[in-house]
Amino acid sequence: MIPFVILFILIAFIFFIVTLVISDNYLLYFSSIILTLVGIYTMTNGLLNLNDWFTQSLSVVFIGIGMYVMVTSSLNLLNLDED
Repeated sequence: MIPFVILFILIAFIFFIVTLVISDNYLLYFSSIILTLVGIYTMTNGLLNLNDWFTQSLSVVFIGIGMYVMVTSSLNLLNLDED
């Protein structure tokens, strides 16, 4: 059985790949929220019962990527609404 944290990571990155093909900003925003929440969860609880420096740094990377993509897609959505 696959742990749900890894399942959410896979879903978030699959959504990222799908948005490269169809360029949907809403799906990109949703996947960045999932990735940020996974980063917060792994920072507090660890990944697969490991809570060392590697999982802490991996969770910071997840939060960073998620927040960057969230802000970028939000700005794109605001610019699209002005047209």
